[in-house]
Amino acid sequence: MILRRLTAANVPLAIPAGVLAQVWRGSARQQRLAVLMSDDDVDIPGLDMAQALAIGALLASARGRDVIDASVVVTARTRGDAVVTSDPEDLQRLDPMLRVIAV
Repeated sequence: MILRRLTAANVPLAIPAGVLAQVWRGSARQQRLAVLMSDDDVDIPGLDMAQALAIGALLASARGRDVIDASVVVTARTRGDAVVTSDPEDLQRLDPMLRVIAV
C-alpha cells in the first residue's frame, strides 16, 4: 500500500478537509482512513478565506467546477506536495504541472 510506504518513509501527508468530508461516512469499513487521520504526522488543512479565493480563481481560469479537486490542487501547490490519486486526469486538467502519483 502506497500510504504505508509513505508514512514509513516519513513523507509529510495532507488530506484537505474538503476531501475528508467528501469521503468520510464514519463506517467500520473506513478503519484504515480513521487510523491515517489520527496519525500526528498527517495534516488536515482546513479551508480559509485565502485558500477559498485561490480555489475560486483556479476554477475560473481552468473553467473547472469541482471545488474539492481544486482544493487538492491549491493545497498541493501551497505545500509543494505531489498528489496521490486514482483520478489524475481531472486534477491535471486544473494544473498540468501538478506532480501526480496515480494509483
